[in-house]
Formats: sequence, C-alpha cells, structure tokens
Amino acid sequence: MKLTWYGHSAFRIETTDAKILIDPYLIGNPSWTSGWEGPAEGVTHVLLTHGHSDHISGALEVLGKSGAMLVANFEVCMYLVGRGASDKKINPGNIGGTVDCGGFTTTFVQALHSSSFPGDNGLNTYLGNPGGLVLHFPEDKTLYH
Repeated sequence: MKLTWYGHSAFRIETTDAKILIDPYLIGNPSWTSGWEGPAEGVTHVLLTHGHSDHISGALEVLGKSGAMLVANFEVCMYLVGRGASDKKINPGNIGGTVDCGGFTTTFVQALHSSSFPGDNGLNTYLGNPGGLVLHFPEDKTLYH
C-alpha cells in the first residue's frame, strides 16, 4: 500500500486492486499547487467525507478524467451528478453503512462537522451528514479518514 498526501485532507491510496483519492482538494489548495491531473492518473475511486469546497474542489475534474467510482453520502453524490458526474459511477452510503468498493470496503462513521457548498445564487446548499471513512482492505489493513 502506498499513501500520498496532497495537503489539507487530500490523500491518494494505491493498492494492488485500487487507486483511491480521498477528498481531492486539488484546485485552489494552497498546500498543493501542482494541478489535479497527476494525482488523478489511473484513479479508480474518489471518496468524499462531506461537501465543503476544501474537500470536493477537484472531484468533478478527477471523475471526468478518470471515470472513477464516486463514493460519498447520498446528497454529495446527487449534487455532483447534477453537475456532470455519471449517475452510473456512484456508490452512495450513509452513516453506519458499509459499501463494497471492489478491492476494499468503506464504512461511513459519524463526524461532528457541517456539510454544504456555495450555490450559484450565493446561498449554501446542504449536502447531507458529514462522515468519517473507514476503509478495510483484503490484506487486513484498515485506514480511518
């Protein structure tokens, strides 16, 4: 397993079965100014903890380039589908639930935070309950984000 940090909460995890981006804040991130294209290369899954811009900015670009599966809460998935993400490439979950992602599973756990994104009208759009993510891999490795 290889883990790469792109600043803030953006991580890439590479295993033999998956290439995962978590919270790909790769556009506008002062800690990462090298663009989103490199981190998006070969990505199979994009996981999002909640809908704040410092967690999802870059998600649509990565999903569009890679064709990756989007794993997030239902509201975030639907919000991004409404902005161009493929509705055939989503795997929504909710707090307490586990989704099978192929080469790993993701369990959504409670996180005490908020989750919204500025709308075109200047008002925030509520994007569901924020969550922590527990990833479990076949080689009996577990990662919490």
